[in-house]
Amino acid sequence: MFASRFRSEYRRVLASPTGEDDHAYDAGSDDEKKPAGTMHLGRFATLSLVVCIVCTVANVLIACKPMGAGMSMMTMRPPAPLTRQDMHRLRRPSQFIGLADIHRPVPPVPRQFDNWPMLVAQVDSADSDKVFRSHRAHMTHSGTVVPEDRHIQTTSTVTSIVQFRAIDFGMETCELRVVIDPASSFTATLRPFMLSLYRLNASIPLNAATLSYKTRPPRLTEIDTVEVRAGAALDWHRNFACATEEVITIELACEVPIGEKDCDLEWWQNKDLPASAIYITQHSTV
Repeated sequence: MFASRFRSEYRRVLASPTGEDDHAYDAGSDDEKKPAGTMHLGRFATLSLVVCIVCTVANVLIACKPMGAGMSMMTMRPPAPLTRQDMHRLRRPSQFIGLADIHRPVPPVPRQFDNWPMLVAQVDSADSDKVFRSHRAHMTHSGTVVPEDRHIQTTSTVTSIVQFRAIDFGMETCELRVVIDPASSFTATLRPFMLSLYRLNASIPLNAATLSYKTRPPRLTEIDTVEVRAGAALDWHRNFACATEEVITIELACEVPIGEKDCDLEWWQNKDLPASAIYITQHSTV
């Protein structure tokens, strides 16, 4: 009887240290003395710790794993920063999403516009490392200003490289034009000579600051050869297909006449004052 009373009092003190009766405790065993919620939290914490340890070990093993035969140190290095000269590597997303789904009349409504060169530069076979600079560039307080005037020149050693980018939606018939106006300010060899036009293997914009005869793109094909006469007008044109955003690179070179030592053709062109010029007219295809 004394033992039974003592055990009952001991159970109440252990179960409720604050003096309140808590039936969640039991003096029968250690597990029975703990609240049920505490047991579940303890098991969850143990499981989480085990998962963390396993993940840590796995990450260490992956990081320390030797590189296979198909991997190299180059794949471990971060990509090189993109420079201004490498901007052509960026993807050019379409600006005309959904326009191809619009119903249009067939044949298409005739439309056209003139596309002027985004680059004109010269190279010299007699000095393969020479890089030509713009004659009309000048310094200002804001930096170097390069006017829109484009210099075209061909001699026995110097050729002009011209680049265009086809633009706009549904204007994918390009007409390359070479126009010489006798009333404009241009110079040409007195004796007639042949002017050759070549398509170059360059589908990306060229850098005029590094372009030379040594670094020029190779020729793909000869487009045509036309005769140039001093004081005579010239209006040559040739149509070809061109995709939107396609870069088109043309080279102009003169052929020295038989019995002559040189040939020369030179002019300055400006899209605001067209006279003698090389440019592309784009025509509608949709």
